[in-house]
Amino acid sequence: MNRFIFANPNLCVGCDACVDACAEAHQAAGLQPQSRMYIVRNGEISTPITCRHCENAPCAAICPVNAITMTEKSVALNEASCIGCKLCAIACPFGVIGFSDIGAKRAAPDGVSQTKGALVKVTGMVAVKCDLCESSKDGPACIKSCSTKALFIVDAKSIRRSDNAKRKAAVDNMPAFDGPMDKKA
Repeated sequence: MNRFIFANPNLCVGCDACVDACAEAHQAAGLQPQSRMYIVRNGEISTPITCRHCENAPCAAICPVNAITMTEKSVALNEASCIGCKLCAIACPFGVIGFSDIGAKRAAPDGVSQTKGALVKVTGMVAVKCDLCESSKDGPACIKSCSTKALFIVDAKSIRRSDNAKRKAAVDNMPAFDGPMDKKA
């Protein structure tokens, strides 16, 4: 199972610290200086949403240049390979793939650069999506920046813990059982 970031809307105060931390972390890593996280507000409730790193990611399946690929634990985007076609954003069921044209860089075509594999600044859009801050040894910047601890990583282990807690709560709240429900039958 892929890991992804999830938010508890009961704890989120909508301060945008996670959004700012995301943009800053990616800019420091030499990527698009744009957040990969979006705050959704509905009345008094706010919650950040980001890529769910789907098991069968529709964004990866539709990318014509394989800029989005499945890795062992996530769905990765190579911004340098992105051609800005926006098919991934259309395919994303969560609406969390954005686009940036701020300092976009792509692989240089043959003969354009003296250095093989060099990135050159181009005009046009480049897709941006959550990468779980893979370039940081400290993990996702958004989680570290959240003062209310509303953000956390969801993985197979955390889902098992949550499921077990729900089962235990269901059993703890069950009425006593004395036998068949309908004793007349």
